[in-house]
Amino acid sequence: STPSLDRKESEASVDEISVGAFRDALQGPSQMSELLAKLSEDLADIEPLRGERISNDIETLRLRTERYATETGHVPTVFLAPLGSPKMRSARANFARNVFGVAGFEVDKPLKFETPADAAVAAAEADADIVVLCSADEEYPEFAPALRSALDDQGLSPLLAVAGAPGRMNADVPADDFIHRGNLLLEKLEAFQESLGIRDEKAPAND
Repeated sequence: STPSLDRKESEASVDEISVGAFRDALQGPSQMSELLAKLSEDLADIEPLRGERISNDIETLRLRTERYATETGHVPTVFLAPLGSPKMRSARANFARNVFGVAGFEVDKPLKFETPADAAVAAAEADADIVVLCSADEEYPEFAPALRSALDDQGLSPLLAVAGAPGRMNADVPADDFIHRGNLLLEKLEAFQESLGIRDEKAPAND
């Protein structure tokens, strides 16, 4: 057998032994059952975490977008621009779609583009508020400036975001923002809303 299979079998065996030992300890009086009883007493006075907090924050985020769409007649549109490496453009386009979908934005996800110019034409047709470049880290220094220039040629000035962490790119990439797994999701999406003029009614505009 291969080393990886041996390791998986070993880990599975350890898990089975641990579960079996835990079950045995709970059968009849034992130190384990006494310990669990004591833990139950100790935990009884601990106030539970507010499990609904994150879902409420997300709901607030989405309602803010919906209210903006109702008031302006325009749903904020995110246009994904998958370019280059098939594997990376697909993975990052899926990631970007999921991220912006949380905020209730409309996400336009084409399969791919051959050139930044093609992507810019399609983004203009979609009346995009945000264009997200989805590619591989090593391709961004080439694609990002080309896409920015192509958007300018279309008379379009959307926010240009890049799907990836800037620290992993070998050169400066001209973009308004970056989305990646290291982001604080709610804060990042609130920042995008702010950039598009989507605010709570009581929140003052930044001059």
